[in-house]
Amino acid sequence: DHDDSLYPDGLRRLSEFAASSGADFISPKESKTTDPWWGMSSLAAGNTTDLRPERVTRLLPMVPHKLYRREFLLANDITFPEGRRMLWEDVFFNVEVYAKAERVAILADTPVYLWHDSGANNSKTYAPTDTEYWDRLDELMAFIDRTLSAPELADARRLILMHQYRERVLKRLERSLLTASDAGTAIA
Repeated sequence: DHDDSLYPDGLRRLSEFAASSGADFISPKESKTTDPWWGMSSLAAGNTTDLRPERVTRLLPMVPHKLYRREFLLANDITFPEGRRMLWEDVFFNVEVYAKAERVAILADTPVYLWHDSGANNSKTYAPTDTEYWDRLDELMAFIDRTLSAPELADARRLILMHQYRERVLKRLERSLLTASDAGTAIA
């Protein structure tokens, strides 16, 4: 993307880690220029070559800046959702990848990806209407529930649904209430 860059030596380290871990996908260390702690909570426990025994929350944020083993994606017929108006396609993709992966890894010791957040993200011009937002959120929640329905994925399903609820519902409500309060609008 126009607002992304890679750290020097990040891809080499990521490639070496992939080869040694045998992971189907790897979530690397990511950072954001306006928030040095963005995404860092998932890295506190360090590198891991098998996330299964650990909590799925280490994969958050579920952005697509991860490394995926091509053969794994092809064998499982996993493709990135496309369309003119997509919301959270990275979450749809990563939930499916997580559900089907045999081995998931975290590379925490080497920075790989940097998001240059300028506050002028051009994707905001494609903001959804309220109806579209809530309809698509219903689809996302149903997809997560269905895709992570296996008993061994129950904890992951619960944690990812809670994360989506917190980020997509509660934070949106909070912003709406703050905007109304700043505008002096009475909230009934």
